[in-house]
Amino acid sequence: AGVQDRAREFAALESIGMTRRQTVQMLALEGLGYALLSLAAAMVISLPIGYGVFQALNSYYVNYYAYPWAQSLVLALLITVLCASVPVLLYRLTWKDSLVDQLRETD
Repeated sequence: AGVQDRAREFAALESIGMTRRQTVQMLALEGLGYALLSLAAAMVISLPIGYGVFQALNSYYVNYYAYPWAQSLVLALLITVLCASVPVLLYRLTWKDSLVDQLRETD
């Protein structure tokens, strides 16, 4: 569920004492968890497939396979930053009502 779908849940947590800072930290950590799981799955899947494609298309008989680690690291950092920051930004953009209004909302 997205941040907007969980607004009522966040309001309930804040009503029992969770601060907005703790909510933001929770969202950032959830995003980091999703990023790490996604990156791990991508590596497990992409390494053997990339090597298989290299072998299948190796018409020049190149003797080595070099994985693009630098580009992958840059992309992994970008994905990690996006996964950690987008939920926090959405939370800050959608949290405009008072706590009571958030709890009353039924959507």
